[in-house]
Amino acid sequence: MVTRTVCQVFQRRFASTAAALHPSTAEVRSQRNAVFSREQARQRALYPRIEKIEVSMMGPGLDGTLLIMNKGMSTPLSCARHLTEHHMSNSALAIVDGEPWPLHQPLTHSCTLTLLTFKDSDPSLVNQAYWRSCAALLGQVLETAFKDDYTVELLSTPEVPVTSGAFCCDVVFDPRLDSWTPSEESLRSLTQGAQQLIHQNLAWEPLEVAPSVALEVFSHSGCKQEEVEQKASHSPKGTVMLYRCGDHVLLSGGPLVARTGLCSQYEVTALHSLGKGPWGHHRRAQGLSLPLQLQAHHTVWRRLRQRAEKLVDVPEPEAVTPSSPADSAQPPTNHLSAVQCASLDTALRSKRSAALPASLPPSLSLSLLPHLHLNLNQHRNRTARKKKRRKNGTFSRVRDSDRCSPFPGRRHPAPRSSRCKSSSAPGQSGRFLSPPSAVWTAVSSLDVG
Repeated sequence: MVTRTVCQVFQRRFASTAAALHPSTAEVRSQRNAVFSREQARQRALYPRIEKIEVSMMGPGLDGTLLIMNKGMSTPLSCARHLTEHHMSNSALAIVDGEPWPLHQPLTHSCTLTLLTFKDSDPSLVNQAYWRSCAALLGQVLETAFKDDYTVELLSTPEVPVTSGAFCCDVVFDPRLDSWTPSEESLRSLTQGAQQLIHQNLAWEPLEVAPSVALEVFSHSGCKQEEVEQKASHSPKGTVMLYRCGDHVLLSGGPLVARTGLCSQYEVTALHSLGKGPWGHHRRAQGLSLPLQLQAHHTVWRRLRQRAEKLVDVPEPEAVTPSSPADSAQPPTNHLSAVQCASLDTALRSKRSAALPASLPPSLSLSLLPHLHLNLNQHRNRTARKKKRRKNGTFSRVRDSDRCSPFPGRRHPAPRSSRCKSSSAPGQSGRFLSPPSAVWTAVSSLDVG
C-alpha cells in the first residue's frame, strides 16, 4: 500500500514536470497568437496619421485606373473592393511593383498593382502560391487532429512544384504514435477537418517580422527556430514572413493566397513514413486540391488522386549556376506555351477538335485541369447518336442509377423503357464519355497508372 502511494506521488510529479517542459498544444497556440497580435499592433502604430498614396492599377480593363489609398492601412484587397465584385472574389494574389504581394498585406508606398487570378494567361505564380497555401492548410489540420496530450511538430514544408502531383507537409508525431499507420477512415477524417476550415473562409494574414520576433513566436519549437534562422539568412531584407489563419501561426517561404475559401476540391491522400530523422520519426502528409474557379470531373479527379497517393520525392537543394543566354531563351518543357494555352482553350470552348494543338507536354498546369472533362467528344457523339436514333427509330436506355442529369435544368431525352435497345455496354449508361483524345493522352502520360 505504501509502495503504491509513493509510486503515484512520483508519477504526479513527473507528469507535472513534463507538462511544464512541454506545454499543451492549446497553450502553444495561445502564446504564438499573443506575440503575433502584439507585433501586428506595433507595426500598425507606426502610421499614426493617415497619409495618402497613389496606386496605379494594371490588368485587363484596368490600365489607367488610379486609386487614392491610405498608407500602411489599405491592402490590395481594399483596392479590389473599389473595382468590381469579380475582382474582389476571384483575386488570389497581387503583384506590387513587379514583386508578389499577399492580398492582406498593407501597402506602404505609391506603386503599381496587378491582381492575379487562377484564369490568367500565365497562372504559374498563382498556382505555386495556391500549392503552398494547401500545404499550410494541411499542416494546420495535422496540428489540431490529435488530443492535447499528443505533441505534433511541424517541420519545414517542402517547396514542390504543382507538376509534382501533390502538395506535402513534413511532420513528426508524438513518439507514442510511431507505430501508428493511418487508415482510409483517418485520411477521410483529416480531409473533413480541412473542409471545415475551407467552409469558414478564413484569411491568411501576413506579417513581415524580424528574426527575433519569429524566434519568440516559435520559442517552443527547435525545428522552427532553425528554419527561422535559415530563412532570415537568405532574405535580402533579413526578415521572415509569418501568416496567421484563425488561431494558427505558421512560417512560410513564399506568398499565400488570400483565404481558405478559394480552395474547392481538397483531399488528404496519403501519409508516408520517411524513417528516423533528427527530430524523431519523420512523416510526409500529402494531398490534392483544386481552386474554386477550376473544378475537375470525378473521373479526372480519381486519376489525379491515384497519382497524389505516391510519395513525392523532394530533391536536395543544389547550388544555383548561372545559365547561358541560349538556355534561358528556351521555354520550359513542362508547361504549355501561351500559344498552346490559347489554342487549347479556344478549341475546348468552341467544341472544335481541329484547333487542338498537335502535341501537348506531359504535365499540365492547374488552369487546364478543369478542361479535361469538357464536352467536346460528348457533343460530337451526342449528335451522332441522335442521327442514328432518327434512322433506326431506337432510343438509348436510361438506368435508374443515371436518372439525374449532370447538366442542371436539362432532362435526358430518352424515356425509360424495358423494350428500348441499349447502345452501351452493361454497367455503362453512355452519358459519361471519354474526354478529348489529345488531352486524355496528355493526362495518361502523367505517370498516374
